[in-house]
Amino acid sequence: MTVYRRYRHLILAVAEDQTAGPIEGETAVACPGRTILADWGLVVTTEIVPFGRAAPVDVEPNASRFEERLDFDQVRLPLTVRARRPGDRFRPLGATGSKKLSDFFIDAKVPPERRERTAILCDELGPIWIVGHRIDERVRLRRDTSRVLKIVARPQ
Repeated sequence: MTVYRRYRHLILAVAEDQTAGPIEGETAVACPGRTILADWGLVVTTEIVPFGRAAPVDVEPNASRFEERLDFDQVRLPLTVRARRPGDRFRPLGATGSKKLSDFFIDAKVPPERRERTAILCDELGPIWIVGHRIDERVRLRRDTSRVLKIVARPQ
């Protein structure tokens, strides 16, 4: 058993396997298609759907934090999933500027042991979705969006 403090909480837990380190390398994500991310225990499904001329606020809400909708025309293929890297930056949805991923994880209170094992969906220009957390402002839906990239990450 281990006991530790995480922010304002005292956590009692069964000792975890300490050999599980950061995930190395990148995995290509089919777009559209289905990709198994064995290292993360996820299956990612992507599909491209027409958006029409409805305002972004009219889009049905995401079913979970593991489902996102992006402006497909702002995404620069190919898509890959990887762990964070030193110096990674992105512009969190709604933020006025860019932020280091390390600072984002701290602000979002992501436990340190999960930070190296959080899946980061990237396009050619860098991170576009911190899976389960936030998308990049660059790929958000806009009034002039014509095609939507719907991404769902489910447990394997």
